[in-house]
Amino acid sequence: MKFKRLKISDWRQFNEVSIDFHNKVTVITGSNGAGKSTVLRILAKHFSWNCDFLAMPFYDEDKGINIFTNKRQSNSYSNANHKIGEIEYSNEIISSIYIEEHPRTINYDIAIENIDRSIKGLFIHSHRASNNYEITSNIPTGVINAEDSYKNHLQAYKKHLENSSFNGNPTVEMKQSLLSMAALGVGNSYIKKNKKSEKTFTSFIEILKITLPKNIGFKNIRFEVPDVIFETDSGDFVLDSASGGIMSIIDISWQILLYSQDAEHFTALIDEPENHLHPTMQRSLINDLIKAFPNVQFVIVTHSPFIISSVKDSNVYALKHDDSNKVNSHKLDLEEKASTANKILRDVLGVSITIPQWAEDELDKICSMLTAENITENNLNELRTSLDQAGLGEFYPEALYHIVGGKK
Repeated sequence: MKFKRLKISDWRQFNEVSIDFHNKVTVITGSNGAGKSTVLRILAKHFSWNCDFLAMPFYDEDKGINIFTNKRQSNSYSNANHKIGEIEYSNEIISSIYIEEHPRTINYDIAIENIDRSIKGLFIHSHRASNNYEITSNIPTGVINAEDSYKNHLQAYKKHLENSSFNGNPTVEMKQSLLSMAALGVGNSYIKKNKKSEKTFTSFIEILKITLPKNIGFKNIRFEVPDVIFETDSGDFVLDSASGGIMSIIDISWQILLYSQDAEHFTALIDEPENHLHPTMQRSLINDLIKAFPNVQFVIVTHSPFIISSVKDSNVYALKHDDSNKVNSHKLDLEEKASTANKILRDVLGVSITIPQWAEDELDKICSMLTAENITENNLNELRTSLDQAGLGEFYPEALYHIVGGKK
């Protein structure tokens, strides 16, 4: 079972948000404060993640007490539930989403009526695993299966998010599991193999051949106990020494791989997968994940124009503020998804073009000398010359877009 549709209205910054989830990939984008991660957190509640929000506090002088409210305008102080939306699943069941109008404390949670726990999936937080070197001091003496490995990994993440001083490291959990699966899962003439753990280990190697950048040429994993070594065409390296971008892909692949060992069809919620990734890796990541995990429904929240336009067969939604500064959802059509990164940044994310502010100001100044009505061949030649002299020649298409009234 998968998510089919989510609707939210008249709550927090939202006016009307309606998202139809694609069977394969749904991408949600928008500026900071548009509510992208809020949408993901509502879905993540199905996968045992907390979904706490903060109500608006104010002091009631007549009653002499602090009041917390979730309503934009209210003259009552009841603790009644207020419907803010609904979730529809692929089995056609619809569950309403409620909040307390006036919670007793500033922290409150949403309530999903008859939440369907049969939907399977995982939530991958925007915070990525640390790759600071930490020795694996506890060498496993028993097989760590995929389920336990995923639980250990997730627990380390949650503890770190709740308490930044927590010393647990998800990467250490990964190394312990890999050591266990390789030594006790694969087995040898003296140790009986565990076929399920062996499958998890060998599957991870095959998954990384798909998801890691091709220019690295990943080949295999070996061990110089207690260290995990990645063998590649560009040189071997210790897992802990991987760059932030490589570690991010390894971590995402590891979590999804572990979850997939006990669930064939499920949903992966990923918050800002572009973190630490070079643009070329951003452009290929989602397609690589689809290839590696063809039965997974992906719901992605991102700021990256390279991820927004990376998958043709997908649903892409932009959360935009309207004239009253409330947020509405807008589904992007195929033409918009095929646009350049610059156009997506300009039209969807509200950034004019991918150049520094000083260069954008210079571009505006040059373009102001022309209007759509007085464009001639000579004027266009002068425009190109002016751009070249300012070092902005590559932005000639953006300049034309600006002049004909496309800039917002």
